[in-house]
Amino acid sequence: MAAIERIRDRATARGEVPPPLDQILDQLVAPLYLRAIFGIEPPASGYPDLLVDRLLGSPDTPRPA
Repeated sequence: MAAIERIRDRATARGEVPPPLDQILDQLVAPLYLRAIFGIEPPASGYPDLLVDRLLGSPDTPRPA
């Protein structure tokens, strides 16, 4: 969590508005962590990038139906 806070602090220093910590944990860390714990392969090789795009609200990121 300390590493994520440092990343958020650097983003803020650059004038960016980073997502809240709980949102980062829920939308990025948790899916990756759970897949690692249970040995579940990601659905695609770009899965981490997809999670980041969803977290940051990229307009080109497909959303689940």
